[in-house]
Amino acid sequence: MEEKLRKLEAEIDRLKRRVRGAEELKVASYVLDRQTLLSLYRLANRGYIEVMHGAIKMGKESCVFLAESRGGRRVAVKIHRIATAEFRAITDYITGDPRFRSFRRTRRGIVLTWVRKEYRNLEVAHAAGVAVPEPLAFLNNVIVMELIEDEGRPAPMLRDAELESPEEFFSALVEEVRKLYRAGLIHADLSEYNVLVRQQMPVLIDLSSAVLLEHPRAEEFLRRDVHNLTRYFSRYFPLEYEAVYRSIAGDGSGVPENSQRESGGAHRQEGRGEAQD
Repeated sequence: MEEKLRKLEAEIDRLKRRVRGAEELKVASYVLDRQTLLSLYRLANRGYIEVMHGAIKMGKESCVFLAESRGGRRVAVKIHRIATAEFRAITDYITGDPRFRSFRRTRRGIVLTWVRKEYRNLEVAHAAGVAVPEPLAFLNNVIVMELIEDEGRPAPMLRDAELESPEEFFSALVEEVRKLYRAGLIHADLSEYNVLVRQQMPVLIDLSSAVLLEHPRAEEFLRRDVHNLTRYFSRYFPLEYEAVYRSIAGDGSGVPENSQRESGGAHRQEGRGEAQD
């Protein structure tokens, strides 16, 4: 047993040496607990992570780091923080999802299910042609995904970006929400904080909250998403809430005709990656 512990400590030390820069290491030490470090190390052994750089986004529930894969590809590493997660709030987005009927109701169990849900939603959305980061791998509370860049740097959030044509951007954003809906998903937490701007086009992120159209609160969540979008863009030009809602959901009577076929993948149980507990 002691020999195993020594090997694990050596693995953790090797991973920490992959984090470049004193400030980055300081941030990493604050965010990365022992179990997260082991997950990162295992992903590194599979080639998904070679070097971790600085934090792109720091939040109470998750942090995103810039990293490089073994092949030199720049990727984003999203780490869901188990200790600080608002696990009671996120349970509302998991309960009622047939893909995750059974999960442990502990803080760790809920967060790990949250991660699996985000990865699965990214797979469905990406396969449907929605502008989202390509999911690459996940393990426990860590997701490795495509890094969304703009002019060689991590793309800014909508709230921080300068839009050349707000009307064109809004139209493109509504189209992405519509494609997501036709793929059988509603983002359920959409706002200027989880839309990135890449070459003046939108990319949706933070899909852990996304729910199936059959979710008992699906319409409520979609209406809230539409409200957030119209609220934000009404600073640029007038918008009619109901018209935007109908453009996404049709007459609001339920699943669009062509979405049953397209959303079939949303119901599959698992995707690539691995979730351990």
